[in-house]
Amino acid sequence: GCFKKGLMLDEKSAVINFDIGNIMYLKGNIAEAIKYYNKADECGTLTADMFDVIAGLFIETQEYTQGLRFLNRAIELDPLNGKYYLEKVNIFIEQEKVEEALETLSELNKLLPDAYEAYDIMSEIYTLKREYDKAMAVIDKGIDRFPKDENLAYLRFRVFCKFEKDEEAIKYLDELKPYLKKEIKSDK
Repeated sequence: GCFKKGLMLDEKSAVINFDIGNIMYLKGNIAEAIKYYNKADECGTLTADMFDVIAGLFIETQEYTQGLRFLNRAIELDPLNGKYYLEKVNIFIEQEKVEEALETLSELNKLLPDAYEAYDIMSEIYTLKREYDKAMAVIDKGIDRFPKDENLAYLRFRVFCKFEKDEEAIKYLDELKPYLKKEIKSDK
């Protein structure tokens, strides 16, 4: 209704075409949604969030190459939005492209070194690959940067456990006890 009338007034409106694409997407009409998203893209004024929505459609339909294409365009416009990198990582993991996932996490880590998810997912991938030294190196890098981060401390402990390094895990817990006692006392 209203959007199509708007298109009659301004067929080169990226926003109107994008919004019609969204309506088609929500109605489950993927082919029509893609048609309007493409028209919106041709107008050349899409935002990073708009590219992310379009990527979501392709990811949902398992058209990962197209999804990655639009995520990369979102990253070009908003390179400090960690969400886009994590979406790429999920695609690579879904496709079992471990090296590409690690490369994307490394990019994220360089741009946003405080993004906990990069340390978490990288250490998990290395753990699954049974590469203890690499898993620990990732966590140690995070701990060097954020020495009081309890999430990173937990990751380190978890890797010890997954590799059945019980003695190291116990020793690490002993190292953490002074910090844990301070936290408990300061909470009272």
